[in-house]
Amino acid sequence: MDTQTLSLQAVVKRLEKLERQNRGLKIAGAVAALLLGGAVLVAATTPKSTDYGTSDVKFKTVTAEEIIVVEKGGKHRARLGPGALLLCDEKEVARAALTYECLGLCDENQKIGTMLSHETLSFADENGKDRATLNGEELCFLGENGARRAILGLKDAAPGLVLSDENNKSGVFLSVRREGPLLSLIDATKLPRLMLEIREDGCPALGLIDQNGKHRAEFSLLAQGLPRLRVSDKEENPIAAFGEFHDGSVAVAFTSKEGTPRGGFLIMPNGKSFISLHDKNGEIRASLGLFEDGPSLDFFDEKGKCIWKAPQ
Repeated sequence: MDTQTLSLQAVVKRLEKLERQNRGLKIAGAVAALLLGGAVLVAATTPKSTDYGTSDVKFKTVTAEEIIVVEKGGKHRARLGPGALLLCDEKEVARAALTYECLGLCDENQKIGTMLSHETLSFADENGKDRATLNGEELCFLGENGARRAILGLKDAAPGLVLSDENNKSGVFLSVRREGPLLSLIDATKLPRLMLEIREDGCPALGLIDQNGKHRAEFSLLAQGLPRLRVSDKEENPIAAFGEFHDGSVAVAFTSKEGTPRGGFLIMPNGKSFISLHDKNGEIRASLGLFEDGPSLDFFDEKGKCIWKAPQ
């Protein structure tokens, strides 16, 4: 959505340049006529007001570098030039512009291999500042300082909406992708920090991202409707998870960055609970449980053999 657009100010300057060039050609023609001794003075009076009448004038062909439409008072209300159409208000301030530019890319033999065309419709405020632009890719609304505050467009066949602050930095991004809708909150460094999405399997997910662009936490619902919270380290390796199982049990699990279990806490629907501690190889070395017949504390060696327990 970063396509460059031709601003109203640029269009006005281009048409004014063309008008000056035409005026220079007229003056040069008059000087040449005087030097050749063929100057002819024609007396004419210009009426203060012009009556355009109601009769129709028909032409088969009109050839001009620029066409200016004026109102009865002589103010310019529309200007048509090469690749540009300007519409002006009663103060002759350009308020809307339709422009067209075409760029041809040539190969080493000077043959055009690619044609790039760009059409833009621009709208300005009463001060002539661009406030909205529309082209074949996006609709953009501009702030007082020219910053792009809202952009609606298509990217990879997916519609998207971008809302930005007055500095065109932090903002909101909303898109509907093939996989599902996505909402992203962007900070002042233009990094997404929070993402809310509906995944391809229909499951919602909320992700939190740190200042380095790493996914650090995710809360989601699995296909069966079971909640799941996952926490990752600065390298995006899962290190902790919390969730519910089909039987109603709730568990908290801790892992190393390599994915090896290091500890867990389980609460079952029948009231039983269990805590386990694991070594670097993922083997349970200590456990504390609360069962129907009472609590139990167990210690295990590196091979999983119980070496002490209480009660005995």
